[in-house]
Parts: sequence; structure tokens; C-alpha cells
Amino acid sequence: MNSAVPNPKAFLKLMAPTPAERRIFTAMRAGMRVLSWVAPGLAARVCLLLFTLPRRYTPPRFEQEIAATAEDLHFAWAGRELRAYAWGAGPVVLLVHGWEGRGAQLGRFMEPLVAAGYRVVALDAPAHGRSDGRRTEAVEFARALPEVVDQLGGVHAIVAHSYGAGATVMAIQRGLVVEKVVLIGMPDRLMHVIARFQFMMGVSDRVIARFLRLMEKRSGTRPEDVNMVEMDPSGVAACLHIHDRGDIEVPYVEGEAIMRAWPNAKHVATSGLGHRRILKDGRVAAMVTAFVQGEDVDDAVAIEVAETAQ
Repeated sequence: MNSAVPNPKAFLKLMAPTPAERRIFTAMRAGMRVLSWVAPGLAARVCLLLFTLPRRYTPPRFEQEIAATAEDLHFAWAGRELRAYAWGAGPVVLLVHGWEGRGAQLGRFMEPLVAAGYRVVALDAPAHGRSDGRRTEAVEFARALPEVVDQLGGVHAIVAHSYGAGATVMAIQRGLVVEKVVLIGMPDRLMHVIARFQFMMGVSDRVIARFLRLMEKRSGTRPEDVNMVEMDPSGVAACLHIHDRGDIEVPYVEGEAIMRAWPNAKHVATSGLGHRRILKDGRVAAMVTAFVQGEDVDDAVAIEVAETAQ
């Protein structure tokens, strides 16, 4: 069994929740298995395309409503335009979404942070939301963040989710300056993300070996070296790390690895919020706001609800 996917049935159901999606997904996996056997080089190139091609979804009503109240910001980066939403006035708190997300996906954090006296900026990352581009990956996420922060004149805090949290840690390791950072549902290393992708695609180790070299050529960084466990940002920024015990998309065992490796960070485990619902919970938003304000956060008090929903 792939150790990065401790609950394969639940993971596949999450990736393809409807019967029609499951049929398409099953057919795609079968096709990729055959391709990986007869043409591993081509299969690796297909994997690279799919891994770096985020899908853009129609935002739900809550995101559309909160976006309608925002100031529209534009940032120049690498010949492209990145877009963001902004609310309030004061020290800047930057919100960074995960893979196939949008800035307004973290909109639940906006109201308490604005009420506490902060200017909240929710970024659409490269090739996501309203920002330019079709393809991207974690290293590119990380390269974009310092440019955005510089054009904002610096930020007081960053609140980041999942893939975006990993990119934030990479950016801090590469010199991005921020006083406080909140990381939610973050994978512990890129190779575990790739292992889940391999499970989804159903391709062989031989294909993934070729895929890794293609990724390295594209990003200039070996995927094997993108290891958040070894990139503890708490030496240069106050760090709050939150992970849900029932997270299927990024399993809690990866959150535990971060907890063991980062003794100077504040760690909070929630229960019943999964990977995405955690962004909508008012208690999580209140906790994050308190941390950004410099208040103590008690990691012995876990947020719990009745059942997990991703």
C-alpha cells in the first residue's frame, strides 16, 4: 500500500465524489497504466502536464459574495498579472490558498482579522482564480510570494493552506520576511504529494522516476529536496501549525511529522473538520486572529465537531 495514502477508498471517493466522475477516473487510471507500460516516457510527460495544470472551479456563493465587497488588486510577476482581493486597513495579513483553490476560499478569516485592525489580502496564485497562467507548481508558488509581499510593502502575517502553506515555508526558507505565519493542512514533503498523485494516476515507479526529472528541469529544484520537515520557519517567524486528525487529502500523520520536527512552533490539532471545512470554521478563524494579534493559543484545546467533512 502507498504509505502516503493511508485510506485509499476514502481518498478516491474524495477525488471523484459522483458515480460519473468515478467512471471517468477509473477509465483514466486504466489508460495511464497501459501507457506507463508501453510508453513510459510519454506517460511521464502526461503526468507532468496533469500535475502542473490546476483546474479552475466556479467559486461558491459565499466566495462570490465576499469577493464583491473587496478592493481589486493587481501585481506584476514574471511577465504575468496576479490578482488579489483586499479588505480593511492596517498591517497586512496575506491569505494564500492551496492547489486548485482561490484567494476568497480563505475568506472566512477576513472579517475577524479586519475587525482586529488588519488589512487582509487574499491572493489568487499563479494559474489560479483570476490570475494569469495555465500551468504552475509549488516552487513557482514560492517564487511568486516574495514579489507580492514586496509590492505590498511587506506583510505582518501570512495565513496559508495546504499546497500554499508548503510554498510559504519554501519562500520563508529562501528569505521571505514575515513576523507571523499560520500553516493549515500542510503536507510534510512534496514527495508525499507526488506519491498521492501516482496513486491517482495508477502509473509505475519507472514513470514517476522520469516524471521527477522532468519536474526538476521545469522548476530548477529536485522534488526530493522539497521537504517541509527540514524547513522549520519558527526560527525566523512566530509559527502556528494547524492540522485536522481526519484529513484525508493530506493525512494527519504528515501533520504529526511537522509537530515532531518543529519544537518552537505552536501546534493545534482539530477533529472533524477535514482538509477544507477547516477553512470555514469560525473557531479556527478566531484562533488564527488571536495568534496574529500576539495572543497565546492553547494547543491543548482541540477544536472538535461531530463528523469529518473534507
